Amino acid sequence: MLSYMDNVVLVPYTMNRMLNNNSDITDYVVKAKDAASTTEAITRLEGFLKGFINPNYGYYNVYSENTWIEEGNTQNEMQQRFLGGIAAISLLVGGIGIMNIMLVTVTERTREIGIRRAIGAERKSIIVQFLIEAAMICGIGGIFGIGVGYLGTLVVGKISFNAILLPGWEITLQAFAISVALGILFGLYPALKASGLQPVVALRAE
Repeated sequence: MLSYMDNVVLVPYTMNRMLNNNSDITDYVVKAKDAASTTEAITRLEGFLKGFINPNYGYYNVYSENTWIEEGNTQNEMQQRFLGGIAAISLLVGGIGIMNIMLVTVTERTREIGIRRAIGAERKSIIVQFLIEAAMICGIGGIFGIGVGYLGTLVVGKISFNAILLPGWEITLQAFAISVALGILFGLYPALKASGLQPVVALRAE
């Protein structure tokens, strides 16, 4: 609630008048005797201020620590939903890109697939081959993205907060696992398409 006061010095009212030549007081901090008395204290403060301050010349707000916490939690939840939506869209776009790349790969390697099928390769082995390739592409992309994310976090943390804020290994491994899983998911259709090619037709492909 009062984290902004960590870098300020509080002085008595009389000293403030001497330093600033200003007798106006804009903020009060009131401590309730216990947590259960917070609501009652707010009600009494609002009643006092309502009779003390002329609404034509000023206004007032009474906040409790719980109010600040609730507002902060609401803002965090909204930010998480917003960032989650962006992440979902990014994953979808990336997955579609991987699928298109693998479909092009299947088209370019049609003869290779036909030769493998002609010499006895099973559909399962073709599927596994293309799934591994898709997973490797996404895995390499995930490693690159994690590296860029770490560097970006270092730079932003140093500039904005003068501190190093790095995600833990747990989050890093989860990000890598998601990238690999994305490759397998969106590489499944191209892999099935490759495994479904008829050897005779595939060998005739230019």
